[in-house]
Amino acid sequence: MTPIAPVTRALLRDPHFYIVVAGSILTGLLLWWWLPAGFARSVAADPWRLASMLLLYPLVEEWVFRGVLQGALLERAWGRRHRLGISQANLLTSMAFMLLHLVNHPPLRAFSIMVPSLVLGHFRERHDSLLPPMLLHSFFNLTYVVAGLGSG
Repeated sequence: MTPIAPVTRALLRDPHFYIVVAGSILTGLLLWWWLPAGFARSVAADPWRLASMLLLYPLVEEWVFRGVLQGALLERAWGRRHRLGISQANLLTSMAFMLLHLVNHPPLRAFSIMVPSLVLGHFRERHDSLLPPMLLHSFFNLTYVVAGLGSG
């Protein structure tokens, strides 16, 4: 893994990063409009839940899934093989990540986590670092919380 400063500079020069940030903001606007107003107010009102959602979960989940699991799968030749631009390591890691979310979420919501998970895995591989997926995971969660503060 590479040091933080060079990874941050590379991330800020990466057009994929800006596309994903813009997509996350657009998704947040759609969630604001589509989901029930105020669904995340209880999270935002509780400092521990908010800190967990924005910091603790992204750091731990990315370390376990993108660091440990995806890292181990990338050490195998078959894990580095790509189909439709996605490594098998990323696909298997994202499926495991989605299955974990079935513990606390209904199936449709857990399944909807597959695309962001594939994006996080892409950035882990693209930058050979956990920093980009950790930052993006926190940003995705922040977008979700802000969308859930809608008026109502």
